[in-house]
Amino acid sequence: MKLPKQCISEEILEQLRDWILLSNNLNNANNQAPDLKMLFLTRDKTDFDFPYIRSELAFLSIELFFSAGECIRRIRELLGIS
Repeated sequence: MKLPKQCISEEILEQLRDWILLSNNLNNANNQAPDLKMLFLTRDKTDFDFPYIRSELAFLSIELFFSAGECIRRIRELLGIS
């Protein structure tokens, strides 16, 4: 359902999208095996780089990355590829 633009600002819509994305990742992590390592890559540092978000992700063994290069390096490390 599309809402008229005057009902909700673009900023609020973007924040809702961010929280839905984060919520989905947390929910997926809760439903995985405890020893599974998950990586969360986003370019949206302004909305996700907060201690409470990092803490929640870390609690569920989700590593947060803001750079594709860093994320790829971590994947290679986890796979034992140099």
